[in-house]
Amino acid sequence: MSLLTLNRAFDDPNILLEPLVISGNLGGSPFSHLRAGRHLILHLRRNSNRFTLTGERKLLGFVSEVYSYIVLSNSITPSDMDCNRTVVHDPFLRSLDDLREFGAFGVMFNGVHKLFELIPHLSRLARNQGSQLSMGDNLDQNIYGTYHQPMIRIDYLGTLAREQPETKMLSAHSTFLDFFRIALLAFLETTIPPISRNDSMRLHHLQPYLDLALSHLPRVVLSTYSCISMWPIMVIGSCLVKDEQRELITNILSNNHYLMRNTAQGSDLLRLLWNDPDEYFIGPHGLGLLMQKRGLNYGVI
Repeated sequence: MSLLTLNRAFDDPNILLEPLVISGNLGGSPFSHLRAGRHLILHLRRNSNRFTLTGERKLLGFVSEVYSYIVLSNSITPSDMDCNRTVVHDPFLRSLDDLREFGAFGVMFNGVHKLFELIPHLSRLARNQGSQLSMGDNLDQNIYGTYHQPMIRIDYLGTLAREQPETKMLSAHSTFLDFFRIALLAFLETTIPPISRNDSMRLHHLQPYLDLALSHLPRVVLSTYSCISMWPIMVIGSCLVKDEQRELITNILSNNHYLMRNTAQGSDLLRLLWNDPDEYFIGPHGLGLLMQKRGLNYGVI
């Protein structure tokens, strides 16, 4: 309805709205609705100077931030693995600070937008790695140059998490920051190139980070950040190999206090991934392969 309100503010009969986008009807693929919504968002942003009232500008900022969150949260696989799931990562998604000008910044991202900004970059880096095979000790070391720069940024985010004062509010922020940082690291480590379940060396390197992430998870789901935690949960969940950790994450998703079916579907998707015998069905790339194999278009909300 927010999109419809903004559209009426234009009083422009040439703007056509896809009714299913604003009605919330998700009977089809959510990605077709996101692609339709993108054109409206871009149109509204190009004409943002026509919004002069404070309330209208705040509404535009809110709608833009919600759209940005949904698009980024649905990038749980390398980009363009499946045309049915493809959404465009427009430049403003890689630099969310420009949303500040509308006066409602932070409604969705709650101070962690720098984490979300890294998702399109990692997704693009991983896009061209699908043909590479995990080769353990024989892995071409030149590949690691591909993610040197994002690794520096991820490490910097870790520094911010460790430097947060330990008040109750900032402690929750610090915990979520570190949890998300580990998810970014896991995405990077398992997709460049795509990891195999037989690659004991890389899995051994990653496991301490996953252990730390799972120790954070109970606090994350009880904090205000739980409502924006599905991207890191799905990425981390896709990388798990320990049965007790898999059980913890599926229980949390299946019994979430928001009573959302979407999170339970995320749990089902992870179970399908873990139970498939294909050695490459692990990590975000493995999630993409699984959904291709089964014709699934899971959408994170």
